[in-house]
Amino acid sequence: MATRIIHNGPPKHLRKMKQPPNGWTTEVEVKRVYDGDTLIVDVHRTLTVRLKDCWCSEIRTRNKDEKKKGIAARNYLREI
Repeated sequence: MATRIIHNGPPKHLRKMKQPPNGWTTEVEVKRVYDGDTLIVDVHRTLTVRLKDCWCSEIRTRNKDEKKKGIAARNYLREI
């Protein structure tokens, strides 16, 4: 599956680098959906990507209800 990811620049601890303009995108291949708001993508290497302003239940938790919702969110994202 090929898609485009909006690139919002480097993390805060690497802000010495110049941030690209807003709306700049990069061609990526989605390798795996980790959970409802995290993708593993291939650019030139595999990266973990957090989706901006997307808050889903996590799958690594001891709370069974949250884990169940996290797995449902991951499965939904895999389908779209």
